[in-house]
Amino acid sequence: MDLRGMREMLDAIYHKWDLVILDRLRAGPLRYMELLRHIRERGFDITEGVYNKTLKRLMAKGVIEKVPLGKRSHHYDLTPRWRVVFERLAEINALQSLEPNADQDEDAVDDRGDGTGPGRRLRPPSQ
Repeated sequence: MDLRGMREMLDAIYHKWDLVILDRLRAGPLRYMELLRHIRERGFDITEGVYNKTLKRLMAKGVIEKVPLGKRSHHYDLTPRWRVVFERLAEINALQSLEPNADQDEDAVDDRGDGTGPGRRLRPPSQ
């Protein structure tokens, strides 16, 4: 995948509620109100209007799909492509847990000085 393809994929899921919805759909498909209820039960205060717009945007981007269950019923699910993306992310996350924790590594240095994100890096080994 080229950088343009990666950028397009990340742009598809960068909004506030996207990952909350997608994380729940990783476990399997749900109907509209079931999905909303699960999200709210996890403590997220999303309005139904914002929730509906988020679902529509994710469908338009090809991240989720509406799958018919009958004449008048359907559920939402990750598209096959995005199910693979989340499986790969889970694999990467599992690999990351095998590496030494930089917070506990005595050679770790926080070059920003605030203990956060991208500013963290390891000191080169002393010679």
